[in-house]
Amino acid sequence: MTHCATEYCVCTQVLTVELGETVEIVLIDEGLIFDASHPFHLHGYSFYVVGQEKLSSSTSLQEVMELDKLGEGLPRNLDHPPLKDTVIVPDGGYTIIQFVADNPGWWFLHCHLEFHVATGMSILIHVGTNEDLPPVPENFPRCGNWPSSFNQPIQPTDDTEQPMPCTGRGSTLHPNNSITIFSLSLAILLFCFIHSIPGAAGLSEKLE
Repeated sequence: MTHCATEYCVCTQVLTVELGETVEIVLIDEGLIFDASHPFHLHGYSFYVVGQEKLSSSTSLQEVMELDKLGEGLPRNLDHPPLKDTVIVPDGGYTIIQFVADNPGWWFLHCHLEFHVATGMSILIHVGTNEDLPPVPENFPRCGNWPSSFNQPIQPTDDTEQPMPCTGRGSTLHPNNSITIFSLSLAILLFCFIHSIPGAAGLSEKLE
């Protein structure tokens, strides 16, 4: 994917996480294109902001990774960190978030600047498997049978069992949740660590 720095790329970015796993994500804004921070939002979860720092007017993935290898690594506050669902990634810096993946499904992590979402500053986080999902509620809305008036009961229709297809970019989205996301390298890089974070258990205990 190195060519994506100079060419337009289209790909599906999916981070697969086991149900109940502790996830740490380090968001990096390289600060190379313009002086602007990025508000990142995660659907389906609140997360702990355990680290954040503006390093300079610009940085790089390699620099942040090297800093995390030195001594005790990037500073992480596990003592009552703030709980958020949206956080700023500082221009020329990084933000570290952690959460326990206890809500199965497909969840969208994205920059909240609409132009950046449209150009691919986003990723899907797939938590668990289809077997981990709760049962679909009876008469749950499907494509083609959304109620025409607000807050009215949804009556069973012919398409309840055979819903109209939801169309994506050039193809039908199948039940396996195959979703196309446009990816274009901009001023931000994202790298993820999925592992047991030292002190993560203590983090949840301290916040109880």
